[in-house]
Amino acid sequence: MSECTKSHGNGIILISVYVHVYFLFFSTFLVKNEILISILQKNDFKNIF
Repeated sequence: MSECTKSHGNGIILISVYVHVYFLFFSTFLVKNEILISILQKNDFKNIF
């Protein structure tokens, strides 16, 4: 029983760390994406997003 609770707690910690890393990567990706869209405004990239 204690092993199950311990692994469940580790899973929650791993998920929280993964979410933080994902949001950090996603925010930097959005900044780079905005630069890309501003460069390629002539194309129809706005219709994708």
